[in-house]
Amino acid sequence: MKRYLNNSKEPVVYETDRLGSWHGKISLIDTIAPAEIKTTSHSYIMRVSPELMEKWINDGLPIQEHLLKGIGCGGKLLYDHMNSKQ
Repeated sequence: MKRYLNNSKEPVVYETDRLGSWHGKISLIDTIAPAEIKTTSHSYIMRVSPELMEKWINDGLPIQEHLLKGIGCGGKLLYDHMNSKQ
């Protein structure tokens, strides 16, 4: 995944081969740093609507911690990249 911060010509690049990696349509993050996502090997991509995600969380599926860790990790990556350019 590449994300392009408004003040930088060089993208933030994130690569992983871990199962369960995700990119969510979090509008605030997508506004600050639009994403370009591509696979480099055979992959399965599952699109989940906000309504279905809300149902899964309400049903007690153990995904909340995983999603919050992803937001934290991605936010730190973008923040560090932004500060390295100043």
